[in-house]
Amino acid sequence: MIGGSHLAWNSRKALERCARSLQHEPRYPTNFECYECDLITFGDSASYHVSYPYNDPLVVEVKIADMMVARVMIDVGASLNILFKQTLIQMGLSLKDLEPCKQLMYGFSGASIAPCGKIKLPLIVGTTPRKITNMATIIVVDVKSPYNVMLEMLALYDL
Repeated sequence: MIGGSHLAWNSRKALERCARSLQHEPRYPTNFECYECDLITFGDSASYHVSYPYNDPLVVEVKIADMMVARVMIDVGASLNILFKQTLIQMGLSLKDLEPCKQLMYGFSGASIAPCGKIKLPLIVGTTPRKITNMATIIVVDVKSPYNVMLEMLALYDL
């Protein structure tokens, strides 16, 4: 943008009004229908093999593009949704279905990974009448992983 921000010449009060107007508002209606369901609890017998402090990843099943996908890790520190190439092929999709993605990804080791591409797929969680669907952009990479998909925590908030 040439010339800088349009807010650069405004007063401090105008900037504060603009900031207040940009504050996040909830995207979900406040009058949603509540469902009553049984309380889920786990006793000592269910956790005898768990070492404390507990720090295991959350691994779930998610329906992605009408395919039930197991071993989906919810990564609270991730900033991307990642689908591994082997899983993409097992879902009946191909690399031709991907959009180009030229941004490199960096892991914990600092090594860069070039994605195969990106794809927008529906994530479906739950069963009728509590089924929720959300379209998510997922980056496809060709690396080995014990998981089929890694979803960022924000993917759950969108559901």
